[in-house]
Amino acid sequence: MHIIRLTPALEECLFFHGLVLFNTRCYFLAHETWETCWRGMGPGPKRVMYHALIQCAVALAHHEHGNAAGVAKMRQIYRPKLRALPDTFMGLDLGGLLRDVENFLDTPPTAAPSVTPGQPVPPTLQLLHDPFASGAAARLDVKLPEGNWRRACPTTPDSPPSVQTPNPPPNT
Repeated sequence: MHIIRLTPALEECLFFHGLVLFNTRCYFLAHETWETCWRGMGPGPKRVMYHALIQCAVALAHHEHGNAAGVAKMRQIYRPKLRALPDTFMGLDLGGLLRDVENFLDTPPTAAPSVTPGQPVPPTLQLLHDPFASGAAARLDVKLPEGNWRRACPTTPDSPPSVQTPNPPPNT
């Protein structure tokens, strides 16, 4: 196993890369990208946020493939997490995301990858400000009071401050 240390610079890169992937309907890839942040994050509200974003992305991927059971399962998991966080967190409009994802998932899935007239518009994750520009992202875990975010994820084990991945590719 190769260990990747989640540095602030790596988190910033993965945060924005996942945002672009999510907003271009590459839900599986957004999930994979944010999973690195989630696994490398210590306990706190940022970890809960990354986990909720991952589960939203998975629910939307299930929706695209017509997997109603998968959508229902993910909804039960991401809803309490997003509701426990502030509506705006890490510069993201999480309140708007929850509303838009819920509305979208209530519509029948469509196989068309592009938006067509009369079809529901896939949700996007709105960035309201850059949380990394002022260093605020590094301080978010200590700014929120104890409470809701912790109750949203009571059984999630804490993870080590690194991510284990399969062996790295050989040097070329």
